[in-house]
Amino acid sequence: MKAYLINPPPFEGVKMVREGRCMQRLGAWTTVWPPYSVCTAAALFEKAGFCVKVNDCIVEGISYAALKGMIQQFKPRIVVINTATPSIEGDLSVAKMAKDIDPGIITVAIGIHVTELTNECFAMQPCLDIVVRGELEDTITELTKAMASAAPYKGLEPLLRSIKGLSYRTKEGIAHNEKRPFIRDIDKIPYPAWQYINVNNYKIPFLDKPFLLLATARGCPYNCTFCSAKPYYGQGLRLFSVSRVVDEMEYDLKGLGVSEFLIWTESFTLNRDFVMAFCDEILRRRLRVHWACNGRVDNADPEMFRRMKRAGCWNIGFGVESASQEVLDKARKGTTVKQIVNAIKLAKAAGLEVTAHCMVGLPGETRQTIQDTVRLLKELDVGFAQFYCAVPFPWTDLYKIAKANNWIRSYDWRYYEQNYSVMGNECLSPDQVVSLRSRAYKSFFLRPKILLKVLKQIRKPRDIVNLAVMAKDFATWA
Repeated sequence: MKAYLINPPPFEGVKMVREGRCMQRLGAWTTVWPPYSVCTAAALFEKAGFCVKVNDCIVEGISYAALKGMIQQFKPRIVVINTATPSIEGDLSVAKMAKDIDPGIITVAIGIHVTELTNECFAMQPCLDIVVRGELEDTITELTKAMASAAPYKGLEPLLRSIKGLSYRTKEGIAHNEKRPFIRDIDKIPYPAWQYINVNNYKIPFLDKPFLLLATARGCPYNCTFCSAKPYYGQGLRLFSVSRVVDEMEYDLKGLGVSEFLIWTESFTLNRDFVMAFCDEILRRRLRVHWACNGRVDNADPEMFRRMKRAGCWNIGFGVESASQEVLDKARKGTTVKQIVNAIKLAKAAGLEVTAHCMVGLPGETRQTIQDTVRLLKELDVGFAQFYCAVPFPWTDLYKIAKANNWIRSYDWRYYEQNYSVMGNECLSPDQVVSLRSRAYKSFFLRPKILLKVLKQIRKPRDIVNLAVMAKDFATWA
């Protein structure tokens, strides 16, 4: 049997990152992330004996018309579609495309949007057969076993009833099976089958080197109102073992020739013992790798940062959100402005580049608080900053707050991107949020110091071309 896993083409021309909570356009980082979930699913189908094909239409430049031809040529039994909120309409249209080619193709959607708005997605696309809700690994594994013992979809349907975490279409309507518990032993999850994609299509900005995502944990115990990841990965922290993570890193380094990694987790620094052991294992194996990670400002530790630097970490991104304590408290961030200052200073002292992630338009935000946030980042000499519009995804507490206060202007999912604002607050309209975000970017980046830093990245003629492309992409975001 054949399984075709697809990261769909750009919807309405927008190239999207579709990975769990991260649903943003290419311009945010001037690169697209390797499709971790898609390639992990590919590994599961491969293990079950399927003939597997993966296409990341975003980086491969595959249009919807071209994709149709590829489906016709491959003749899959099952098509698995990666999805995101802003591109959901276009993503699910791949199901219709597949059914138009062969009504017997089983169409499956994965992702956080279809997990949380399952009924709406089935109604949106009548050609969608199955939705995998939540973590996909155990559910996909059981689905492959059911497919191995069933004939066409009608013969498969009775076998689907016992698969937790699955929703599927029946003659009577949509059936929702019991919710699947979060995977306890995440070490059993296979490495992503990166061999099905061209890893050279995914480059670290400025360095122009291929990179891969490396998962170290799932879940986060905190209660930020804007977080969209809780229903997908849960609130309990589940760590991969250090040996499992470094084994994968070493495999990618020696087997695929990739030495650059983005640590893929909700907050890498939540467990200090894990971080220290992870770094020690990299050093023990003498792996020549470079990696970037994220962290909370209340987990700052000078010794940990120094160890991370020695083990190849070059950049840490902190969820700063705001320099206003009122805004942080209303967002239930659980951090203080003092901790923000301390964490950034300690990371920089250890030799790490710092990226500050800031949210614009949260409850309590004003023109002044946005200006204060930008001013603080300048004073702390942060190397890079991202400013996101607060997005009230329907499964977040922020959505409940915004809806109760009539702050939401649009329910058109195309605009649920972090460079648009569909939500105002007590003081600001959505249009004002967008305008103030744009001003924040200009105020931070259009400074001689930052511009000179960017120009210093030019070391060879090709870098000029790369920089021009990056600037063009970033302009679609900022």
